[in-house]
Amino acid sequence: MAILSDKNHVGGKPRIEGHRLWVSHIIANVADQGLDEYIDDFELHGEEHKIREAIEYCMNENCVGHAVTYCQDCNKCKKFPGEDLWKVAKELYEKYFLE
Repeated sequence: MAILSDKNHVGGKPRIEGHRLWVSHIIANVADQGLDEYIDDFELHGEEHKIREAIEYCMNENCVGHAVTYCQDCNKCKKFPGEDLWKVAKELYEKYFLE
């Protein structure tokens, strides 16, 4: 699995293994920039499968009961609540991976 959550990296928010990119960062930026531009900006060529896994992780709400802390800007996060990111993730998954 490419998604990890441990207290020693990005405050325990779920993140991509080998990076300090947490799931909500990926969701928000892919929604804003598009998948290809996000991959270019963060030099993730050859790691597109990790972006897909992060989107699936969020879409399926795999963080519940597993993450050390929820992502900032997700309404599950009590400290920094935001929106229903799993709904945004589902839209991104359908747009980029079901074509």
